[in-house]
Amino acid sequence: MKLLEVESKINSKGARKMNSVEKEQKKESQEETISTLNQAFQEIFKTFKKFVYLGSKYDYLIVSLHVLLSYCYHQMDSVPYVYLYGPPETGKGEVLNLFKLLGFNSKYVVRITNAALKRVLKKKKFFLLDEAAVLGRPEGDFMLSIFLNGYKVGGDVPICARGEDDVIDYPVFGPKAFATYVWINEPVLLSRCLIIRTMMPDSKNRPQQFHLAKDGKGLDLLAGRIRQFFEKTDVTQRIMQAFLNPEEIDGVWGRARELLGGYMAIGQVIDKEVNGHLFHDRVLEIAKRHVEDRKSRDLFEDSDIQVIAAVATYVQARKLDQQKDSFIIAEKLRNNVARRLHRRSTFRTETLGRILRDHYLFREDPKVKRVDWNKVGPKVPKTCYFLDYTRLKKVMEPYRDLIEAPEEENPPSALAACGKPKEAEDWADENAFQEDNEDDDL
Repeated sequence: MKLLEVESKINSKGARKMNSVEKEQKKESQEETISTLNQAFQEIFKTFKKFVYLGSKYDYLIVSLHVLLSYCYHQMDSVPYVYLYGPPETGKGEVLNLFKLLGFNSKYVVRITNAALKRVLKKKKFFLLDEAAVLGRPEGDFMLSIFLNGYKVGGDVPICARGEDDVIDYPVFGPKAFATYVWINEPVLLSRCLIIRTMMPDSKNRPQQFHLAKDGKGLDLLAGRIRQFFEKTDVTQRIMQAFLNPEEIDGVWGRARELLGGYMAIGQVIDKEVNGHLFHDRVLEIAKRHVEDRKSRDLFEDSDIQVIAAVATYVQARKLDQQKDSFIIAEKLRNNVARRLHRRSTFRTETLGRILRDHYLFREDPKVKRVDWNKVGPKVPKTCYFLDYTRLKKVMEPYRDLIEAPEEENPPSALAACGKPKEAEDWADENAFQEDNEDDDL
């Protein structure tokens, strides 16, 4: 009897503790009810800064606005995509996971069949794709067509419904995000994207490790509060009024103005809430930098030029351009280029040959030539490249600074390929917001 009485007392105490914890959680949820768009933005911004490391505050601004855009994009003309590009283990998947937890009507996938993709997009419009290298391959043409058409209202993809003669237009409009460590050289797709280059943080800026069991519930509560805020207030109408009556923007035009209209509208609403004009200026800075990136061909430099610069460095260091009819063994050239770009496990000989062929750097097509490897073992067939050095010099003329670095040092091309663009840290310091008093708030 005594044991039963002790057990009943313990159970009653545990029940009281559980009730007290639930009451405290209810009080906290009531106290933390989101009442302004600026408050919602600050909560999202702090969450991203807590769990992921990005290169600058502008990158945190982009991902935070992209989450808010998933709640109010339905009546807008167009939306941008977020492209996360960088080496493995730099937080790309973590950003997509936070998009999934905080965004509205989201779906996160790594690999998916075309049939499953059609069913997903029928219900989930905030589409998140990890390991998206398939977008640059022939087998990813259907998925690529979805990304090319889905940035604008009314965008759809024709698909077969039941038979060969039954074709319907499938709607695919909505915000999207994707990540890859291999650069996707699709200029039309890149023109629809805001690109964030992820990099490895140092020991001082290392973010907190995200655990779904521990942190997932809190993020679900935050997403619920944001959803409740959009459902019970007129914030969507205010954002749409700002979108339909945009402020005049100097220096931003064309695709950049079209894609960033939603971001600008959200910024205008927040500025009215805080009685300032700072937020709008920050979004304007993102738009201007997007235009400058397109003009300066930074996207092109990030892809093929890095590889061609490594080839030119190899040729110049060995003075191969001073020799006549000098063949280069493809495998040996690939190993040197991959070592310089820090991509030994991901860079293939076929990729190198395609890039050289696309830029017409072959005097002759790659051919098989028998090479004697130091007279050790039998002669084996090897693929050799016969490069056009004159053409190579012309292609690299605007980028001489990429190939003049001493071979024993890491050239800028290697830094960019590992996710650390040239002067990335200096850029972040120069453009740090002087008005901020705290690191966690914008």
